[in-house]
Amino acid sequence: MSGPRVSVAMATYNGLRHLEEQLASLLAALAPDDELVVVDDASTDGTWERLERIGDARVRLHRNRSNLGVRASFERALSLARGEVILLCDQDDVWEPQRRDALLAAFDADPRVTVAVSDATLIDGEGRRIGDSFMATRGGFDGSLAGTLVRSRFLGCAMAVRRSVLATALPIPVRAPMHDMWLGAVGATLGRVAYLDTPLLRYRRHGGNASPSRSPSRLQALRWRLDLVIALAARRFARAPGPSAAPVAGGSDLAAVDAVAGSAPLLRPGALCVGIVVYRSELELLKTCLTKLGRAVCELAPTEARVLIVDNGPQDYSAALAASIAEFAEGALPYRLEVLSGHGNVGYGHGNNLAIERCDAEWHLVLNPDAELEPDALRNGIALLAGDPSVGMVAAWTAGADGQAQHLCKTYPSVAVLGLRALGLPFGRRLAAGYDVLPDPGPVTDVTGRLVSGSFMLCRASVLKSIGGFDPSYFLYFEDFDLSLRLGRVARVLWARDVRIVHHGGSAARKGWLHRRLFVRSAATFFSRHGWRLW
Repeated sequence: MSGPRVSVAMATYNGLRHLEEQLASLLAALAPDDELVVVDDASTDGTWERLERIGDARVRLHRNRSNLGVRASFERALSLARGEVILLCDQDDVWEPQRRDALLAAFDADPRVTVAVSDATLIDGEGRRIGDSFMATRGGFDGSLAGTLVRSRFLGCAMAVRRSVLATALPIPVRAPMHDMWLGAVGATLGRVAYLDTPLLRYRRHGGNASPSRSPSRLQALRWRLDLVIALAARRFARAPGPSAAPVAGGSDLAAVDAVAGSAPLLRPGALCVGIVVYRSELELLKTCLTKLGRAVCELAPTEARVLIVDNGPQDYSAALAASIAEFAEGALPYRLEVLSGHGNVGYGHGNNLAIERCDAEWHLVLNPDAELEPDALRNGIALLAGDPSVGMVAAWTAGADGQAQHLCKTYPSVAVLGLRALGLPFGRRLAAGYDVLPDPGPVTDVTGRLVSGSFMLCRASVLKSIGGFDPSYFLYFEDFDLSLRLGRVARVLWARDVRIVHHGGSAARKGWLHRRLFVRSAATFFSRHGWRLW
């Protein structure tokens, strides 16, 4: 087996008081080949320092650079988990010794089970029992979708999910309720929810709980239910898997510390890998791109550089591409040039992942074949990455072939704005002016949480791999926006005026109805994953 059978996904934040007891109980329950993935949400009370002293090869530690909240921390822990079955875990409860085996047995007994939930006894901050059954306080367990809409009985710390659920559940929509309610509802739509009426943990209720303890108002509860239904319908409508729940080999050295013994070797320091995906791309533009890229690489000497051209084109194009590359490569190149072909048109995101998977360098550049780099673009961009370990991506100031600025770092879009732009209506750009952001950035602008164009994404390779690269369910369009939002949750994204390129690309509205259809489909996937905004 290539990975652990069982993963435990745990989020911590200022939980030092009860952490010791929780760690002792859960590590004693795990098997030797299991793993515990802990995401600490920028604790300030010594929690992180205690986690660093665990000294158990089964434990993998990751730390958010800033406080992101319970839902985002659990989402990250789930995305990093590698097990077939993933048990959720809070920082302040106490596991019963049989919890791991009992939940795993529920999945083994029925392959249709997607989520398993157990009951829990209730204890106070001092560990005194204050209740025999959590589910009794909820009127008994009901794991159906209808029952969840009436009153959720999904208690995260008492849950486990089958790995396949994550393909639909991640990322957790912005407007979805708590992570446990969302995971339970998704699991209920995909298969069976198993309930174990034996209490398998002691659920601690005290004033310092990270999850909300007060009941929401009726209006808030109604809004949660409506948001849940909308998010479920949108996610199921998209009918596409989310990003890989397990990261590509390698871990983030920015926001993560990996405590696994014998982890993968470090990437070659200072080296650069470039991925360029082509599909019937103009060969002359590609040659210009490669030429300008070579000049920029020369500015980095003696840096090693490797360029991977990912050919998504049909056979006739592949033959022409091979001949053109062979002719181009007759001259001395400042980088190693390779072509990956024969896999067919797998889409832009999946194509880029083929290059990312082969990257063994410290830096990885996602580059369009119709982009031209200024000679100092790589040097200036890598200097920003190397100078600040919290930075995971640098975006370029971009001009079109006419010299006019292309505002490719944007705010979060609305359905109305994207519709106007996709249709190419004359008044669309005027009405959608707010979609473009920072038309004249300062020397360096922090655009973390903004949308970044995939025409030029200069990344710290370890960060790019830690989030699983691009989401392959976006065949074309929005895969770059999705990536920039996910990467922005674990590292900073900068937009630099001195990192300049020329981009010859055009909008979907100028490329015909096929591209518009792909645009609309990817937009639906994007909004279902990250939250809908009508205007």
